[in-house]
Amino acid sequence: AAPRPRPGRRAHGRSVGPGGALDVEGFLDAASALERLDGDAELFDTLIEVFRQDSIELFEQLSVSLATGNLREAERAAHSLKGLAANFDARQATEAASRIEEAVRSRMFAGIEPRVKELGRRLEELRTALDRWNA
Repeated sequence: AAPRPRPGRRAHGRSVGPGGALDVEGFLDAASALERLDGDAELFDTLIEVFRQDSIELFEQLSVSLATGNLREAERAAHSLKGLAANFDARQATEAASRIEEAVRSRMFAGIEPRVKELGRRLEELRTALDRWNA
């Protein structure tokens, strides 16, 4: 595995934050993500593009599936969103998707609407952070 960048150094053209983390506003840990990819910045950029495209479509699928009662599709969409966010060690978005996935799996729908809104916010924050990372 590629060594973790040290604070003050640059990786993939980005400044490394405290503790060696390529942490973009607390929304993702790019250093950990890059480490899992053996430092492959091109693959990281590809994952960003996949996230940009798929996260919007999957969030829409999640919302529609919940509204129409298609629980299997809702659970699948939440699970896929969790995986997309996890690619970037985006803890807040990953946890928000995981809470929805578990709620759907457990058929615990009380309070799911605010959770879906929270996930939407977390995904948008991650998109913004990835845009800044890729700038």
